[in-house]
Amino acid sequence: MKEIIEIYSKIVVATFGFIGPSFTLLISIFIDAIEKARIKNDQQLETIKSLYDDAYVKNKDNIEEEMTKIIKENKKHKKQIIKESNLLNPKRQIKRVFIPLILSLFFISLYYFARTNYCLLDLPFIIVLKCVAIIISGICFSYCLFALWQILNMVIEAKQILIKDKNDKVVKQEKEEEIGEALPPENKI
Repeated sequence: MKEIIEIYSKIVVATFGFIGPSFTLLISIFIDAIEKARIKNDQQLETIKSLYDDAYVKNKDNIEEEMTKIIKENKKHKKQIIKESNLLNPKRQIKRVFIPLILSLFFISLYYFARTNYCLLDLPFIIVLKCVAIIISGICFSYCLFALWQILNMVIEAKQILIKDKNDKVVKQEKEEEIGEALPPENKI
C-alpha cells in the first residue's frame, strides 16, 4: 500500500511539473480562441436581441408567448457559449487546475506527516487522518485531471477552428486570384 501511495504522490508531482509549462505554451492558442469566442458570443447576443425586437414589433399581443419561445430556443446555445468562454479563459483554467492540484499535494504532505514521529495524535486518529488525507487528495487530483481534460479538448477544438479559418482564407484568396486571372485585361482592377 505504501508503494502505491508513493507512486501516486510522484504522479501528482509530475503532473504539477507538466501543467505549468503546458499552460505557458497554450496561452497563445487561448488568446486567438478567446477572440473568436468573443466575436461568436457577440454575434449570438445580437441575434437574440434582433429576435426579441422582431417579436416585439410583430406580435404586441402575443409577446409573452414569443419571448418564451425565443428564450427556450436560445437558452441552450447561450449556455454553450458561456461554457466555451469559461473554458477559454486562462485565468479561470489556471485556478481550476492548480488549486485542486496544490490541495492534492497538501493532503499528500499531510499523509506523510501523519506517518512521521512528529505527529502527536493517537493511533486511531492517525489512521483516520491518513485515510481522509489520501481520499481528499485523490478527489482533488481527479478533479484536476478532469479539468485538464476539458481544457485540452477545448484547446484542440479551438486550434482546429483556427486552422479551418486560415485554410478558408487561403482558399478564398486563391479563388479571387483565379477570378482575377480569368477576367479580360480591360476588366482587371
